[in-house]
Amino acid sequence: MLRVHLKKDKFGLNEDFDIMIDQVRAIDNNSLLVKIGAVDRATTDKLKENLSIL
Repeated sequence: MLRVHLKKDKFGLNEDFDIMIDQVRAIDNNSLLVKIGAVDRATTDKLKENLSIL
């Protein structure tokens, strides 16, 4: 499955999120207005692994 689930409590988010690797889009950095959370090393590694599959 090319989705990574983020639980709000673990990552300091307002709600649970899914990162959908199969729907990655390029956006302008100026569009990123507010930081809403951060992921840990294990989640980053999982995201990179899923991106390499794609």
